[in-house]
Amino acid sequence: LNRVHEELEKLNIATDVINKLELQLDEARATFRKIQASWSQKLNELSRKYGSAIAKGRPYYEAKLKVLL
Repeated sequence: LNRVHEELEKLNIATDVINKLELQLDEARATFRKIQASWSQKLNELSRKYGSAIAKGRPYYEAKLKVLL
C-alpha cells in the first residue's frame, strides 16, 4: 500500500511538471505568434516601400547570377 502511494505521488509530481511545461509552451507559442505578426507587418511595409525598386533591380541580379554560375 505504501508503494502504491509513493508511485501515485510520483505521478502527481510528473503531472504537475507536465502542466507547467504545457503552460510554458503555450506562452512561447503566443510570443512567437506576436513576433511573427509584427515582423510580417514590417515585411509588408518594406515590400510596399521598396517593392518597385526590387522589381527594377531583379533582372540585373538574375543575369549576374547566371554569369557567375
